[in-house]
Amino acid sequence: MMRHLLLVGAAILIFVSDAQVYGEDPCQIVRCSYGANCIAYGDTAICECPFGYSGIRCQDPS
Repeated sequence: MMRHLLLVGAAILIFVSDAQVYGEDPCQIVRCSYGANCIAYGDTAICECPFGYSGIRCQDPS
């Protein structure tokens, strides 16, 4: 599975996966931590980190 990361802002990351190939919701694959919201746009999942957290899946205290 090929994945790409792109920093969009201080606490928002875009996570692109091959989920669409398998017909899956990318938020079923990408698990955001610490109550972050996962928003799916096609095969792209965006983790919106709560204040105080950062990282690919909002797993790092900042």
